[in-house]
Amino acid sequence: MTKSTGNAFPSPLRWTLVAVACVVASGCASVQPVALSQQDMQAQQQKDSVNLRKDVEPITGPLTLDEAMARALKYNLDRRSKQMEEALALGQLDVNKYDMLPRVLAQAGYLRRDTPRFTGSTRFGEPVPSSFASSDTSTSSEAAHYTADLSLTWSLVDFGIGYYGAKQQGDRFMIAGEKRRKAMHLLMQDVRTAYWRSASAQLLKADVKKTIRLAEEALDDSRKAATERVRNPLEPLRYQRQLLENMRLLESIDQELSSAQLDLA
Repeated sequence: MTKSTGNAFPSPLRWTLVAVACVVASGCASVQPVALSQQDMQAQQQKDSVNLRKDVEPITGPLTLDEAMARALKYNLDRRSKQMEEALALGQLDVNKYDMLPRVLAQAGYLRRDTPRFTGSTRFGEPVPSSFASSDTSTSSEAAHYTADLSLTWSLVDFGIGYYGAKQQGDRFMIAGEKRRKAMHLLMQDVRTAYWRSASAQLLKADVKKTIRLAEEALDDSRKAATERVRNPLEPLRYQRQLLENMRLLESIDQELSSAQLDLA
């Protein structure tokens, strides 16, 4: 028989804790996602742009192909994003490995009573008296005491699920590594193409401009000759058509050469 004269928490405090728990639970259930505003996205974009360019070393001299490739591998955003994906996959692989380990559960508590807990006993078959004498009772617990529990569980099902989950995450890590290498190879091809286009632009841009001016002068001379009717009218027209086609081709080449340095950058 156990006689109790007190509770761990007073009744008003217990109801207060229950009310607080209900409020917290309802607050967690009512959380709604908040969309980012246009100003916030612009501010974050400017901040990211500054952070991405603050450690970039300036170009102080002629740029070689090897230096261009090295700078692309160091500063290119696409490759850096693939590196982050690979690092994230590796971190997730490390996390999944812990799912194969046993689970450890630790619990602790605190119990307080106004008076110690007394326990009385009687022999089998004898009637239970309405009250016990002081010599027939004993204390079973203190008025205030702590409780602690530590348990270790390990399930073969959890181990199997964790093992195959880790294997799948390992495959994802390998895929992320292959994506990074693919991005690196494509980047090298793009850098090589852009570099030689930029080098060609530096060598040929002045010649292309000069050739366009010569073609414009030849076109004006052909129109004057057609106006003076010195030759057959069909010959200047054919000549002008050929000049216009050549000028259009030269202008497209000049436009490609003008954007070569931007593509390389």
